[in-house]
This record gives sequence, C-alpha cells and structure tokens, in this order.
Amino acid sequence: MTFKLKTWHFLLAIIILVMAVNIISLIRDKPPENIETDIIETVESSDIEKIISNQACAVLFCNPESDAEKIILHNLNRLNNENSLKTKIYYVPVHNTLYLKNGSIVSGTPSILLVKEGREINRIMGIVSYPNLKMIIERFENINKL
Repeated sequence: MTFKLKTWHFLLAIIILVMAVNIISLIRDKPPENIETDIIETVESSDIEKIISNQACAVLFCNPESDAEKIILHNLNRLNNENSLKTKIYYVPVHNTLYLKNGSIVSGTPSILLVKEGREINRIMGIVSYPNLKMIIERFENINKL
C-alpha cells in the first residue's frame, strides 16, 4: 500500500507553518520590560524647533503607548552601551501628525529624524534592525564629525 499526498495535506502543512512563524515572531519581537532612557532627553513638540536649530542630533518621534517605542528605545540604548553614541538624542512623544517649521512632516511613528542645524539630513521610519540602526547613526556621526 502506498501513501499519496492529497491537497489537504499541503494546506495543513502551510497552515501549521504560518502559525509557527507568527508565534515565533511574537516571542522574538516582544518589547523589553524595563527600558533605560538615560541617553535620551524628553522634550515637548513645541520646544523641538528651538533645540535642533543649532546642532546635529537625532530626534525620536514616537507614540508613548506603543510597543514600537520600547523596541526602538531598547535599540538606541543598546547602541549607546556598545558604542558610546556621540549623537545627542531627543524624544518627542506624539499622538498625531506633526508639522515642523523646517518643512518636515512626521506622520508615522516611530520616526527618527537625523538633523543638522535644523535641517533634516536623514529619516528612519518604523522599527529598523539593530545593525541597520547602528550603520545609519554611525554614518551620520562620521559625516558630521561628531
């Protein structure tokens, strides 16, 4: 007697695979419980224009209630602990679209604007992997000789 694979066998295998990938991603992407934010200064959105006008810095715009905030803060602190960031980081909690006077619009969070003297140099949108975040921040520091 030979065993023949039927269509439902393939469908069952695909369903099991999709469920396993989703479960693994939920476990892996769980935000850390305790986040140290000693390298990050929290400022109000109304004050950020004045602060960024005369320096090179990074500004994190994020919804304070989101898990994305915890993940990106964890990655920034990890980057600082391993590499001693020279870039000053500011955190602006936002709930809605934010229009800055320099023409920048922050509509999605989390977003990190890399700014030099009030001008947006680069933008990181969403959660990026730790290696990519490290590469982008290091490139920004090298260009601006921080």
